[in-house]
Amino acid sequence: MKSVMPSAVNFGASAYGGFIVNDSGRILMRKDLQLGHGYFFRWRHDSHVTPEQLVISGMHTEAGLDVEIVEVLDGVCFCDMGQLANIVVQCVTPPSEVACEEFGVRWVGFDKAQKLIFDGRGEMDFDAELVTLNTARLWYMNRRKSDIESAMDSDHKVHYARFNILCDEVHNELSRCPNFAGNGDGVFSSFIQSVFKSAARQIMSDGFEEYLSDQIGRVKKPKRSKVYENDLRNLICIFITAAYDYFSLKEYDQFSAACDRVSGYLMLYRGIYVKTSPNIWARAVAGGYGQAEMRKKVVDAIIHVLALKGPYRKRNRLDMIVDKICDDVSAALIEKQLSHPKDRDDLRHLINITISENKKAQNILKERC
Repeated sequence: MKSVMPSAVNFGASAYGGFIVNDSGRILMRKDLQLGHGYFFRWRHDSHVTPEQLVISGMHTEAGLDVEIVEVLDGVCFCDMGQLANIVVQCVTPPSEVACEEFGVRWVGFDKAQKLIFDGRGEMDFDAELVTLNTARLWYMNRRKSDIESAMDSDHKVHYARFNILCDEVHNELSRCPNFAGNGDGVFSSFIQSVFKSAARQIMSDGFEEYLSDQIGRVKKPKRSKVYENDLRNLICIFITAAYDYFSLKEYDQFSAACDRVSGYLMLYRGIYVKTSPNIWARAVAGGYGQAEMRKKVVDAIIHVLALKGPYRKRNRLDMIVDKICDDVSAALIEKQLSHPKDRDDLRHLINITISENKKAQNILKERC
C-alpha cells in the first residue's frame, strides 16, 4: 500500500481519528473497550498541532505504532468529542504479535468488527464507532477496486464492465431494495461480496453437484411458491459467484456462460408475479417480505372478502364482481397492514388475476352464485 502524503489541513473538526487497514482487509482495533473511548482510536484536537501530527503521535502512544499518513478523508461525523474526522494511516513497520499483545490491539475483519461494535453498543459512542468502521470499509474497497482496475488489460476491462452491470442487477433484485438502481460498486459492493462468501461455502460443500442439478431441474417447472423463489435466488448467487471465479481466471467463455445463466434466472425471478401486478411485487419487497409470503397474505385477504360479499348473480361478469369487492379488499389490506397497490386499476387487476387463478376463489363463486 503506497503512502500518499497530503498537505497538513485542519478541517476545523474538534477530534480526529486514525485507522489502519492492512492488505488483507483487516482493521486494527483495541482488544478491550475499557482501554479507551471505543475500539477505534480518536483524539481531541489541539490547535497547536496539525491533525496529521495528532494522529501520528496518538497512534505511537496508544498503539505503539510508527505510522505515516495515507489520506486525510473528507467529511465529519459527530462523536462524544464533537465533530470527528478520520485519517487513514499505515504502519512504517508492521507490528509484531508481541507488540499487539503489549498495547492491547488486534487485526479484525470488517464483519467481525461490526459484530463487536453492535455487541458493545451500550459501552461506547456507537454511532462514531460504526461510522469509522463503515468509512474504513468503503475506503478499503475503493482502494482495492482502484488497484485491481489499474492492473487490468483491455480484454479484462471489457468483461469487467459487463460483470459490474450484472452485479448491480443482482444487487437490485436480491437485496430487496426496489429503489436501488446500482451505485457503481458492482462487484465490490458489500452485498455482492457477501453473496460470494456465502455461495463459495456452498460450492465447497459435499454433494454440491447433485444439489445444484436438483435445483436446476426444479426451476425448469415455473410455479408460484416460496421454494421456487428461493431456488432461483440460490442459483443466481451460485452462478454469479462462478462467473466471478471465471472472470478472475480470465476464462472468458465459461465466464460468459455463467453470466448468461445469471441473466436467465434473473428474468425468471422478476417474472414470478409479474402477471399479478408490478406494484405488488415492488411493495412486497419494500415491506421486507418474500414475494411468495406477501402474495399469500394478500390473496388470503382477497378470498376472505370474496366469501363475505356473496352471494353473487350468475350473470355477473368477473369484472363486475371485482368492482363490487374492490373497496372492501382495499380496506381489508389496509386493516391488516399489508402492502398493496394504491392505484385502483392496479388493485382491480390484482383481484381479477387472483380470482381467475385461485381454485378456492373459483369454488366460492360456484357456491355463492
